[in-house]
Amino acid sequence: MGSKAVVIRQRIIEKVDELFYQLGYENTSFSDIAKAVNISRGNFYYHFKSKDDILNEVINIRLQSIRDMLNEWEQTTPDSRLLIHRYIDLITHNRNNIQQYACPVGTLCSELS
Repeated sequence: MGSKAVVIRQRIIEKVDELFYQLGYENTSFSDIAKAVNISRGNFYYHFKSKDDILNEVINIRLQSIRDMLNEWEQTTPDSRLLIHRYIDLITHNRNNIQQYACPVGTLCSELS
């Protein structure tokens, strides 16, 4: 896969992550994805064979992002009380999205269960 295809694939993953968060997995259509990324449905299928394939990528990206954040916190914040404050700051910073769409991990887990 060429570098342009890698960039398009990454853009698809990022946009689909947003769409799954805002609309839910079941309510996100291939048309929604193609429109958000500004590609044809056929081009989407070049990168991902199914909606489940992109779901797996979104889950992997979310998990890696959480792992990276927690590792960074662990290395830079030795005091557990400060870790709690960092978590509260994270929630406070994202409160508008959380109020509108709920927790991104929680909503996806409950929808897929």
